[in-house]
Amino acid sequence: MNKITNETHVKESPGKLSFEEFIEKTGTQTQIDKGQVLFSQESPTLNFYQINRGLIKLHKNNCQQKPSILKIEKDPGFVGLTDCLGSDKFSYTATAVTSCQLTILDAKKFNIFFKKRTDIALKIVPLLASESLYFQCRLISGQHKQLPGRVADTLLYFRELFNNSETFILPLSRTELAQFAGTTKESFIRTLTEFKNDKIINLNDRQVSIRSMEILKTLSRLG
Repeated sequence: MNKITNETHVKESPGKLSFEEFIEKTGTQTQIDKGQVLFSQESPTLNFYQINRGLIKLHKNNCQQKPSILKIEKDPGFVGLTDCLGSDKFSYTATAVTSCQLTILDAKKFNIFFKKRTDIALKIVPLLASESLYFQCRLISGQHKQLPGRVADTLLYFRELFNNSETFILPLSRTELAQFAGTTKESFIRTLTEFKNDKIINLNDRQVSIRSMEILKTLSRLG
């Protein structure tokens, strides 16, 4: 009798939990090193992750196996949530840009929890909508903007990622930045140098200081 009661409690308890309590009670804490892969493109959507500290890059290979960096996720945020809700396979690879502290969450348990709780769905839907809008903007940028506009977008993206700071450290290599901007490493470096020479930015290795936000935003807007 006690065993049945305990099992019933486990099944019913998710309906009483808040989203934060669900994460706390069902999640597993872990720490990973820079460069470690959380999951790979086309692998099964068994788990997703809450980022408690650190940066994760989402990247994808096209049909010619050419890599593109889609997005950088930071704390507090989630990695793999959208795919776990809508697919049985991940559409991209997730790799740690820095050492990270994460909470591993079981996708199957969350799907059951999510379907039973409309109040939780109302919290998650804005996250999904925001991600959809982000990828729409990225698609338009990649298809219609010239290289200076895409490099300007890249710098503005990292400025926003680091709390709209005018000075920030680029967390990616020049090769990775080129993959993010949809160009070659040589073209990205050349455009970055032109921005420096035109006094739009100061550049010291990976440290960027924006000198003319107006010009940078104009380049982004006009493409």
